This record gives sequence, structure tokens and C-alpha cells, in this order.
Amino acid sequence: MSVPQISNRSGRTAWSRRGVLAALGAAVPAVALTGCADAGDASEESGGSPTTKASGSAEARTPTVTVTPADGTRKAAFTSPVEVTVADGTLSDVEVAGNDGGTLSGSFDDARTKWTSDRNPSSGTKYTVTAKVPGAGTHTAGFVTRAPGETFVGYFTPEANTTCGVGMPVSLDFTHAVTDRAAVERAITSGTFVHGNYWASPSVFGSSNTNHGCIGLHDAKGAADRSVPGYEFYTSSMLGDVVVVRNSGERTVDPANGLNGWNLSWTQWKAGSALR
Repeated sequence: MSVPQISNRSGRTAWSRRGVLAALGAAVPAVALTGCADAGDASEESGGSPTTKASGSAEARTPTVTVTPADGTRKAAFTSPVEVTVADGTLSDVEVAGNDGGTLSGSFDDARTKWTSDRNPSSGTKYTVTAKVPGAGTHTAGFVTRAPGETFVGYFTPEANTTCGVGMPVSLDFTHAVTDRAAVERAITSGTFVHGNYWASPSVFGSSNTNHGCIGLHDAKGAADRSVPGYEFYTSSMLGDVVVVRNSGERTVDPANGLNGWNLSWTQWKAGSALR
């Protein structure tokens, strides 16, 4: 752009007012354009682009491992399996070891974000849980289950994996009184039994009442004599067979004296249940 010049007598070049204004008017847009370009350059140098911010917010989170019962629990319940879960990660290995030398095996879910023990922990035992998370190292936790004195135990009849007759009631004998009878039904396992008797005279069997309630069978010491009734009875019967005693002249055995549920009518049996 050319700007009109005015020469004076001194030989100096003078700028006309119109020329100065024209020059200024032409320079302003250039400054504005340059400013816009500089702002863009500064934005790139400062790293403030939307792409950079988005990538910064997507940073990986640290995996968080949770153990149930919680780490440090001193009186943990032992009625549920042990569970180990992880958030923002996966589990590669889990070990649960007790101070009694035993361990709890378990399995993972499909995503390997949860591990559950195959059985419940034992009572009165200190357990150490070790969980390995790829990229996050090893997580360790510990807990102690309640002592037996703070709980009660139920003894189950018949024993596991046994074969018994149809007369064998299924029962649980607890070490403490049960307050929630709707949850469990009690049974007393003591009292009247059928057993061999080798010390009495053979003449008393079937004719005289010489015991305190149990049914005595003529037997031989060592139970190896095939000629006595006791041997024949035990080789042809099993635990849980129903024994009917006739013509004894005695009272019916109290249903509370041993496993004598068969001495109750169905109405009496249901009346003793909290689930009726």
C-alpha cells in the first residue's frame, strides 16, 4: 500500500493526515489476524486441546480388593463362605490359610472379579487371605472366626454316608437350648437301645424283665457265636430298623427317651413342631 507524502522546504518528508489514517486502517486487520494465529499456536503449546484433556481423564484406576469377613474382624461368623472381590481389576490367585494348618479351596466367577470358598471357615480359627491382582501386586487380609464357646454345636443323626432302616429319625442334638425352634427341631439321642447280653442266664430272655428299659438279646461274649439269637439279629438288621415289643406288660417308652418318634401318633408328632 502506498501512502501520499508531502515534501516541505527543509527536505523532510511529511505524512498527510489522510495517509496516516489509511495506514492505520490497513494495519489493524493485520494485527487482528496475527493475534488469532498466535492464540492458536499458544493453545497447542500449552497442551490444552480437547483430545489431551480427554486422554487425561481416562487414566486407569487402582484395583480395590475387598475381603469378606472384613480385614481385622475378631469375631467373624463362620456360617457363610469367604469371599474376595476386586473392582477395576481381576484376580489371578487367592489363598485362604488357617492357623490350624488347613486351607479353604474356592472358585472364581467368569470375569475373575470374585472368588468364593467351597465351604465355610471353621470356628475359633485365624485365617490369612492372600489375593493377587495383575498390575497391582498382592493384597493380604486376616480375620478370626468366633470361638466355639460363643456358639453351639448340633450333632446330626444318622451319621453322614450311612445306610439305615426306615425307622431311623433324622435328628439334631444341640449343645445349647434352641430359641428359634422354627429354624431347627431338637431331638434327644439317649435312652432305650437294643443290645446283646452275654452275662444273663438264657432262661430269662423272653420270660423275665431283668433290665432297666433296654431290650437285651441272648448273645455270646465277642458276638461271634452264630448259634445265639443276638448274632442272628445283628446280621439281619441295620441301624434304624423299627423294633416292636409285645406282651411286656410295661408302659410304652417315653418318646423323649431316645429316638422314639415312632411312639407318637402323627397328631402328637406335628404338635411338637414349631413349623405347624
